[in-house]
Amino acid sequence: MNDLALLTTEFENYFQHFEKQNYLVSKSPVGWQIDHSLKVIINIIATLKNSNPDDYKYNFNLKRSLVYFRKKISRGVGKAPKSVRTFDKIT
Repeated sequence: MNDLALLTTEFENYFQHFEKQNYLVSKSPVGWQIDHSLKVIINIIATLKNSNPDDYKYNFNLKRSLVYFRKKISRGVGKAPKSVRTFDKIT
C-alpha cells in the first residue's frame, strides 16, 4: 500500500473524534485538522501536476534548509495560505 493510501486510512480512523479538541495541541478541533490536511494534499497534488520541472531554478533559503535538516516546522512559525484554511464550520 502506498503512503497516500495509508494516510487516507489514518484520516478515516480520526473521523470518530471529529468534534474533539485539545487546547494544549491546537485551537482547532480534529475535524478542522482533517479538512486542512486534505486541502493541503489536494493543493500539493494539483501544483505538482501543473508544474514544469524545466522552469525550476534553485535559490538558497536558510529557513527552508533548517526545516529540511530538522525535519519539522517549529510551532507557530509556519503560516498556511488562505486556500487551505477553513473559516466555516466543518460538517
